[in-house]
Amino acid sequence: MLKTRFAILLTVIVAAATGATGQSSSLDYVALGDSLYAQFDNEGALEAYESAIDAGDTSLGLLLKRARTANDVAQDAEAAGHEQRARAMFDTAVGYAEHLRNAYPESGAAWFMLAATTGKLAQFQGGKQKVRTGRAVEEYVTKAIELDPNYAPSYLVAGIFRREVSQLNWVQRLAANALFGGVPSGTLEQSKELLRKAISLDRTLLIGHWELAQTCLAMNRPDEAIVHLRQTQILSPQNTEEVRIRERAAATLERNGWQ
Repeated sequence: MLKTRFAILLTVIVAAATGATGQSSSLDYVALGDSLYAQFDNEGALEAYESAIDAGDTSLGLLLKRARTANDVAQDAEAAGHEQRARAMFDTAVGYAEHLRNAYPESGAAWFMLAATTGKLAQFQGGKQKVRTGRAVEEYVTKAIELDPNYAPSYLVAGIFRREVSQLNWVQRLAANALFGGVPSGTLEQSKELLRKAISLDRTLLIGHWELAQTCLAMNRPDEAIVHLRQTQILSPQNTEEVRIRERAAATLERNGWQ
């Protein structure tokens, strides 16, 4: 992986040395980032995307890739047990997502990314702050779906959110009532329908099948969950989080004798 990164980076350096324009330089960095991301090298991809932005590219696609990859780096750190690094990178990802949303306020994808990154911060929060974050996530993902009703990842976040709300304990519900006069709407049935919508729009969404399986299990419907757990073993992971999800799904299938 490092050898491949070096080879592509050398191409970028040579292009710059031979008089490449700022635009071609940024395109080279984006190509480098895309190649590294496809190899699950999130740190390298993020560095390349940031270099492309420094070279003058502020397109929607690139700003979206930067925020997404920063969030992936944070999840990698979390999975490795590096909590402080994860928290710092989740904060960075939210900042990138806010920049994206401010630059492209009419983009459903931008609002989705803000919902997704903000939602990840909730796991580091407690009490009132977690409730406030939940309200923000609900607002952002609702806006995302309103702007682009055919963008599958928005329904993924909405489905996870509804499931989490359905499982709030009485202390969290009391805090929500005190702060906002009520708890956001959220049932397992709503979660299931939103997640089904996500995978109907994008059948390659491995994480969508995993999350739908989690909702089905919460509804005590293991037969339906098994179908989606097995689907995670067929689809190819598109990022490092999906690699981990695929492994967790395989372990769940084996542990329960559902292979």
